[in-house]
Amino acid sequence: MKIIDIDTSVLFEPFPKTIYSGRGKVSGRDILITQLTTDVGIKGYSFITGLQVANGAEIKVLDLIIREGLKGIVLAKDPLCYEKLWYEMYRGTVRFGRRGAALRAISAVDIAIWDIIGKKAGLPIWQLAGGFKESIPAYASGGHYIKGATLDDISLEVQDYIKNGFKEIKIRVGRASLKEDTERIDVIRNVIDDEIKLMVDAGEAWDGPTAIAAAKMWEKYNISWIEEPVPTDDLDSLCLLKSKTSIPIAVGENEYTRYGFRDLIQAGAVSIIQPDVTRVGGISEWLKIAHLASAHGIKVAPHGIQEIHTSLAAGIENGLNVEYASPDHYMQSLIDKVFKEPVNTKQISPAGNLVVPQSPGLGLEIDWDIVEKYKI
Repeated sequence: MKIIDIDTSVLFEPFPKTIYSGRGKVSGRDILITQLTTDVGIKGYSFITGLQVANGAEIKVLDLIIREGLKGIVLAKDPLCYEKLWYEMYRGTVRFGRRGAALRAISAVDIAIWDIIGKKAGLPIWQLAGGFKESIPAYASGGHYIKGATLDDISLEVQDYIKNGFKEIKIRVGRASLKEDTERIDVIRNVIDDEIKLMVDAGEAWDGPTAIAAAKMWEKYNISWIEEPVPTDDLDSLCLLKSKTSIPIAVGENEYTRYGFRDLIQAGAVSIIQPDVTRVGGISEWLKIAHLASAHGIKVAPHGIQEIHTSLAAGIENGLNVEYASPDHYMQSLIDKVFKEPVNTKQISPAGNLVVPQSPGLGLEIDWDIVEKYKI
């Protein structure tokens, strides 16, 4: 079997309103779809998401790297030799890669390769990843800063998550003052009991002293983790914070490759890792990272991409949970429209879990009419 073509599609949909995280504003959803075609008729798909980073340049740069760089590396190669292909893509881009855009582009190609492998074998990615369990807890990812939103609004949002069956919830912090964020957390804890897990995501907004101050203020609220309290490269501050608080520290959505996670783990900077399969280097590298974490007794809570991470997190023994956005949420709506399948990742179970897709490969079924509608 040989790869005979690579095709890409860049999509964009603006959000109905601008939302804010710890560091910046988010105005719309980008998607890059990558399609690999083989000489035996099997096609593999992947998708990379963006949020109009750098005025929308991010996804366009990834598209260029795939079409002008990686395509020439993988054409006429056997996709079953995924280790060799990953190595050649990584070494072939090392002068302008090792992190960032090049690794995101490699991720797109590698994920599509695994989709081909699963379809060739007639097995779902969940089983290829290890098949440890058939469902994984999902947490509601929300609590963004929205202009004009009140404390009552975030209280109602969280109550809605509980009504829909969630046992775990994450909100954003870091954009407001510690006093204001504490008020948000206090309001939430007054409407949910301690059996509901509450996580907070600072989006790399703080410096070390601010992160330590926040952790000391919030330990009484039974916080399950503080996510990205400081920039991921600031290992010294992460290590100091971890030594100063009982709240677990979750990091990794902006880290790349097994080498980056090796450094985080060896430094003692992290309690929970959050690798994103569309950033770290694809499924090949994601599994290496997960197994490295397992050897150090560290759980994996992947960032976003529920359509793929449900299978991966359930496939490994140290998968903790999966980040979830509902199909009608503006962060998820374009993704949901583009991918008719897998339906398993669109709705949580009564137990608050996502059930793994069972179709061969990733189980992604694309609505190409929607692709054409939103293609740029």
